[in-house]
Amino acid sequence: MNERIRELAEQSGLIAPYGSDHEGLRDFDYKKFAELIIVECATVINKNAGPFTTGPGYLLLEHFGVYEE
Repeated sequence: MNERIRELAEQSGLIAPYGSDHEGLRDFDYKKFAELIIVECATVINKNAGPFTTGPGYLLLEHFGVYEE
C-alpha cells in the first residue's frame, strides 16, 4: 500500500495507528477517507497554482462537495 494512502487510512480509522497492522471497520469513517483522498488529489493537481480558489483542483473539490478549510 502506498505510504500516503496508509496515512490517510489511519486518519480515517481504517487502519489502527502505532504499528498495529489490524484493519477493522468499527471506527472507520469512509466519508472522511474519501474526503482526505479527494483533498490530496486536489493538492497535487494545484501544487503550483496557489490556494484552492480556482483551477482544476478547486473544481475537483467543488464537484465532490469537499472544501478545504
